[in-house]
Amino acid sequence: VLSLLLALSGLIFPLAATYSKTGGFATKPTFDATAYLVEQGPAELAAADWVRQHTPPNAVVVEGKGASYYSNYKRISMLTGRPTLLGWDGHESQWRGKAYGEMAQGRAEALATLYHSLSPEEITQILQTWQIDYVYVGPTERSQYGITAQSERALALATDLAFAEGDVRIYQRRR
Repeated sequence: VLSLLLALSGLIFPLAATYSKTGGFATKPTFDATAYLVEQGPAELAAADWVRQHTPPNAVVVEGKGASYYSNYKRISMLTGRPTLLGWDGHESQWRGKAYGEMAQGRAEALATLYHSLSPEEITQILQTWQIDYVYVGPTERSQYGITAQSERALALATDLAFAEGDVRIYQRRR
């Protein structure tokens, strides 16, 4: 009897975890990675569609630095397949191993400077150094980097506005 109770109690965690991870099955199951953006971020969905339709597959699109999966970070590169300056730390280090630290060196700092800088010249230098084609500015980047009106103006002076909808902007490096 005790063995049976122990075995049954072991089933509680998988059931509770499944319910928790699915949000209590509150939404319709789907394989559509963009489904959540229809309601939660239509401007971000429109931006991802724009990137897919108007940029070459090898265009480098930067966005906020994020830790790992299940976050709002890297949604544009994830949804479009476009390369980005710095991927999810956990994912990249898992696949690249010890080499990742060396490969990523200076990239997080460049991202922070890009989003904080008040100097169009400094922004232009970063875009050229890292061969960045597009800079994505959405709610996550605004929150993460504390983007101010002055820093976004500097970014706008250094680039061309390629896309704007709601609180999302995509700036293109000048050639």
